[in-house]
Amino acid sequence: MYLVTGASGFIGKHVLDSLTKRGETIDCTVVRGPTKGPSSTAERLPRRSSNIHTA
Repeated sequence: MYLVTGASGFIGKHVLDSLTKRGETIDCTVVRGPTKGPSSTAERLPRRSSNIHTA
C-alpha cells in the first residue's frame, strides 16, 4: 500500500496513474491552506509500507 501526498498536483497525478496501472493500493492526501512546513504534515500522516511525497 502506498500513501501519496500532493496527489492533486501535476506530479502526483502522474504517480497515481503509474501506481494504478500496476494495480497498487493507494491512499492519497491533499492538504489545503497553509501548514507549518512539510514535517508538520508528515507527522500527521499514517505509516504505510511506502510513502511518496510529491512536491
